[in-house]
Amino acid sequence: MISVGVGVYPMVAALNHSCEPNCTVTYIDKNEILVLSTGDIKAREELTICYVEESMNLRERQAELLARYGFQCDCLRCKAECGPPRKKTKVMSPEELGLFTCQPCV
Repeated sequence: MISVGVGVYPMVAALNHSCEPNCTVTYIDKNEILVLSTGDIKAREELTICYVEESMNLRERQAELLARYGFQCDCLRCKAECGPPRKKTKVMSPEELGLFTCQPCV
């Protein structure tokens, strides 16, 4: 993403981030900004924009969001790209596995 200037747009600044946003931001000229929906938006649904390039992969998006905005994204897209949560593996002792138990003791 190339930065070409700075502006203060309080209403747009209130929009939160999602890697799968329902709005896009378009700059019309030096003084105007337009927020457009990318599809249908339900009543009371939060309006979101993507703070980084949507074409980035998960690792790139997370790194840029952390470096530039100080947070780690946990939107639906990021969760889906991470895959299912890993199960914690219990480390079993040899006794629990029955490896060092003699037959008469079983």
